[in-house]
Amino acid sequence: MRGLHLDIFAGISGDMILGSLIGCGVDLAQLTAELARMPVPRFELTAEAVARGEMTGTKIHFQLPHEHAHRHLSDIEALLDQGGYDDPIRRDAGAVFRRIAEAESRIHGIDIDEVHFHEVGAMDSILDVTGAIIGFHLLGVQQLSATSVPLGRGTVETDHGTLPVPAPATLEILKGVPCRPGLEDGEVTTPTGAAIVAELAKHFGDMPAASPLAIGYGAGSRQGKRVPNLLRTILFETGETRIGEVACLEANLDDMNPELFGYVMERLFEAGALDVYMTPIQMKKNRPGTLLSVLCRPQEAERFRDIVVAETPTLGVRSSTMARWELDRQIVEIETRFGSIRVKQAGKKLAPEFEDCAQAARKHQIPIGEVYEEATRRAREET
Repeated sequence: MRGLHLDIFAGISGDMILGSLIGCGVDLAQLTAELARMPVPRFELTAEAVARGEMTGTKIHFQLPHEHAHRHLSDIEALLDQGGYDDPIRRDAGAVFRRIAEAESRIHGIDIDEVHFHEVGAMDSILDVTGAIIGFHLLGVQQLSATSVPLGRGTVETDHGTLPVPAPATLEILKGVPCRPGLEDGEVTTPTGAAIVAELAKHFGDMPAASPLAIGYGAGSRQGKRVPNLLRTILFETGETRIGEVACLEANLDDMNPELFGYVMERLFEAGALDVYMTPIQMKKNRPGTLLSVLCRPQEAERFRDIVVAETPTLGVRSSTMARWELDRQIVEIETRFGSIRVKQAGKKLAPEFEDCAQAARKHQIPIGEVYEEATRRAREET
């Protein structure tokens, strides 16, 4: 599996990501041709090696006609649609811009369709974000990971006037993302850089154990006083595992009617929980109790917390975030003498779908174990 790790030791922006991807091997001419598929003004994309402290990196430049356009989300989505990109590129780029628009709508208290993109709506920013997404796909990146994000400090001048660093939109975009103060004054993380990381990175922390294939350094516009103003990206190859994060919500229950546990579990699964399980525990005064555990995506933790509080007597819910390593898997349909059975395949591991096996066992009035054995044997023969 091919992944890309963003080592954000100084800061991150859309153009720094794009420069680092060129450093990792993205072909400049191919990237330019892909970006030109959008109905945008004629532009020129160049890349140069620049010094940042004692290191060098790739600084990208877009040469574009001057414009004063303030675009809405729908305008940017139309550009992506008219570019005729594959669904993953259009989906990911659209999701990044939507995340920015949602942050702006919350800050200004307006509907998302009324949000005017200012700096982010400038054509070079649109090309930065779209180019980064295209670059990921040109490199064959299947998973993006990143370190915590430095925030910077001080103030920054924007179309909205002088604002604190990080800018309100940047901080809003980074909700749920691990952040740190950083070593430099000024804006080291921009809304575009923040949105790409927040929307697409699936794991935060150290780079996964893997073999580096290529390393690129994307340069920012200014010289750093304490650390080189560079973003390092590492293209790597792993085995058949995916690395992500899950939130684990827990509540100790000792005063709940046992008849309600089944309903609570069903309610959580219907809401999209990744897993729900209950563990017998001994609580204070030696009272028997139940530990309710819910696994969900980190960005959905607040929603599942509210469900647990509403559906159980608990007065509090604990939350933690954990790394999750999982095998790549796919669902294949296997034809058996009992009919078509879906089988989950992960490497050499095979697991027939319970519902399919149960339905076939009822239909043919045979033990479900026979269906499992038949589906597993046939899947092993075909894969």
